[in-house]
Amino acid sequence: MPTEVKLQDMFSYSKSGVIIGICLLVAFGIFCLVLIILDAYKKQRAKKPVIKEPAQVVMAKLKNRYLTELLILQKKYEKETVNNRKGYEELSRLVRHFVFDSTGIRVQYYTLEDIRSLNKQSLTDLISNCYPPEFGPEGYGQIVDTINRARKVIEEWN
Repeated sequence: MPTEVKLQDMFSYSKSGVIIGICLLVAFGIFCLVLIILDAYKKQRAKKPVIKEPAQVVMAKLKNRYLTELLILQKKYEKETVNNRKGYEELSRLVRHFVFDSTGIRVQYYTLEDIRSLNKQSLTDLISNCYPPEFGPEGYGQIVDTINRARKVIEEWN
């Protein structure tokens, strides 16, 4: 009586188990990658920006420059060479660039939530007041009043 043992070929059974196993490994790898990316993103957002403080002479020049820019914007609006929406866009841009030039913080790329995290309430209020007229229906908002508020923010900035 012959006794013979025949081994089965490695893939002679169902391939679905192997495929499911590979898919689970790939899914686990993707999950780990997503966690690493989210953690890096949270750490980046949690970093407090480093605020540089320019010398008083430099700050005075910056204030004068941007106050002059606000005056030019107001005159453009009064002469009707710029409409309300474009005026608010320009106003927001000017204020954001002033903050960048005076602190080094890249506020021109910040969302309102990011600006709020700077704990500068007057800046947050000013930028939040620019949003509805800038993105809402034409003719909304009182740009001259907002320009005056921007002047006050720049004058009181330290």
